[in-house]
Amino acid sequence: MAKRFTFKLDPVLKVRQRKEDEQRRVVASCHRDVQNCEAGIDATSSELSNSRVNAVAHRAQDSVDVHWEQRNIAWQQMLVARIIRAKDKLARLQSALHNAQLELADRSKDVKALEKLREKRLAEHQLQVDREEQRDTDEIAANIVTRRNRNVTLEYGADR
Repeated sequence: MAKRFTFKLDPVLKVRQRKEDEQRRVVASCHRDVQNCEAGIDATSSELSNSRVNAVAHRAQDSVDVHWEQRNIAWQQMLVARIIRAKDKLARLQSALHNAQLELADRSKDVKALEKLREKRLAEHQLQVDREEQRDTDEIAANIVTRRNRNVTLEYGADR
């Protein structure tokens, strides 16, 4: 019976796979953060555009409300400042995402290297098992031939 295959680095492989999975979750979280920030920038930009359209429409009226104009200008300035801060945050988030992706690539390489080593060891083990089985089969065949030859010799020897 062939000896069962064991890969001594299986515990290390499992730890590395867990770390890779954990890093995948980190990358996914960073990606979500980037998407949320981009959505926030889009929403704020849309709000700024609407404010500008409203201002043009308001100015088209016969009377000009100076207080409304001041509040609208302040509101637009606040929206522009919010967009600038969000773009800075987006740049930081994209940098963090890039770093997390690089880390994931490194961890994936570590796992892949161990998986290839495991496959190589398994192939070597299977080759060894096949050789042992062939050796056993050859021995059985040789024993059968030897017994037949012995029986033939005994039969011919008994006839003489």
